[in-house]
Amino acid sequence: MDATKRLAGKTYRHFMHDSLYRNSIYLMGSALVAAFFTFIFLSVSARLYSPSTVGIATATIAVITLLANLSILGFNNAVIRFHSTIKKFDQYVNTIILIVGVCSILASIIFLTGSHWFSPKLSFYCQNFFLFSSFVVITCLTTINLLTDSVFIAKRVAVYIFIENVFMGITKAASTALLHQSRNYGILIAFTLGVV
Repeated sequence: MDATKRLAGKTYRHFMHDSLYRNSIYLMGSALVAAFFTFIFLSVSARLYSPSTVGIATATIAVITLLANLSILGFNNAVIRFHSTIKKFDQYVNTIILIVGVCSILASIIFLTGSHWFSPKLSFYCQNFFLFSSFVVITCLTTINLLTDSVFIAKRVAVYIFIENVFMGITKAASTALLHQSRNYGILIAFTLGVV
């Protein structure tokens, strides 16, 4: 019993005073929360929507995530690596947000204009301006979200990533259930609300 108390006390002291330990715990918790709520999100989607709608929505989310990861251009790693050597960190982050935002807009436009060749099933996003612009905006927001996670890690405040993932997960899961009347776009609207 005493050994357990000592271990609990040592763990608590590490958590309170060691930022590396604390941020590692929050990042692991964030990954667990994200996985849990993604499971809920997809389970609710599979029950309320047709298989074809779920397939199109998950393919769209996968493409948006891929484009966001390509558009970030490695700046997420650079922010973590060089944050201590940059004097005007806020200006640096703002500049990077602008760069990756423009890159994600260009990447999504290139994907959509070539979607007849890349992914014919997703070419319907080119059929009207609203769908086209929605895809571009969601990709841009997802890219910026990935970058801000790296800023939180660099500043050693990973608790914000944990909080973000909790709110994002709850929003996506609840919105998916509430928007099931919108048929084809409910899953994508729920994903967008989660990102926002």
